[in-house]
Amino acid sequence: MEMTSRSTWLEDHGNKKAIYAMLGVREYFLFDPEGVSLHPALQGYRLGDDGDYHRLEPDADGVFEAQTLGLELWLDDELRLQARDAATGEIIARPEAVRVEREALARECDAVTRQRDALAARLAELEARVAAPRASED
Repeated sequence: MEMTSRSTWLEDHGNKKAIYAMLGVREYFLFDPEGVSLHPALQGYRLGDDGDYHRLEPDADGVFEAQTLGLELWLDDELRLQARDAATGEIIARPEAVRVEREALARECDAVTRQRDALAARLAELEARVAAPRASED
């Protein structure tokens, strides 16, 4: 998988592609995260018996099958690269999605901790009130 840009797309689509073919790399994918250098922004190639790459066509939903990786690759509506395990269908989480989920869980943990501390303070107060009459009886 090559992430390509305005400054690298010629090298990615030319020399690197030829080098990878000579090395026998079975599949080659190009992704342009800005969507300005490649049209479409995600392209796939598979090495043929003739030693050349042949362009892959996505399915009707725009999904490429990356057989070597065991992944299905596609672009979402915002041109972000998405991937899922072809065998299980499990979505491969993107780092930013994991970060957002981690931050949400951290906020949730903080809220639970504050609630626990408030309940502990109330319990301590109740225990002190229950203990106070006994102390005055002694």
